[in-house]
Amino acid sequence: MKNNFDVYMYMMAMILILGYSMFYASLVLIYPNIYTVLKLISILVIICSIYMLSNKSTFLPFLGSTVMPPILFTQDITPQGASETYVLNLENVPDGTRVIYWGALSSNDVKKGPTEAYGDYSNTGITGVKDGKATVFFNCPGEYNVSEFAKTIKRHIHYRLIPLDNPMMSPVYTTYVKC
Repeated sequence: MKNNFDVYMYMMAMILILGYSMFYASLVLIYPNIYTVLKLISILVIICSIYMLSNKSTFLPFLGSTVMPPILFTQDITPQGASETYVLNLENVPDGTRVIYWGALSSNDVKKGPTEAYGDYSNTGITGVKDGKATVFFNCPGEYNVSEFAKTIKRHIHYRLIPLDNPMMSPVYTTYVKC
């Protein structure tokens, strides 16, 4: 998705498609002279639509799982001047799994949006999981507004898990931090 217009068009298309599917599946259910098989299919369409509407990667697919060569993440990286530490509790994640993480640039001001907040993505690092934990070092991330939703996003870091024996990265996880 090249720019915000593409993201918004994709989100609107998904809302229209899922809304249309649910609406007409509901009509099939309430219409008395429809075959039972079509009613069962309509129930499945409604269940699938609800599942997709509740999944954040339906509307923001870049947050979902992705493929990336794991060899790119073998070295630990810590952001320059990192002053904060946070331990991610990853109990069911095998030792050796890599964690790539990033946060907004450090700031006391609330930025206008994510592009301004993350800047050059220099508040980024890579670490490994050991004994079900991953220690991340970062600079205290700033807050930013998401004007489309009239919401201020509190200080947080995002991360993905990268098994070294599998190129499939996890979806994006978020943890809120206090600093």
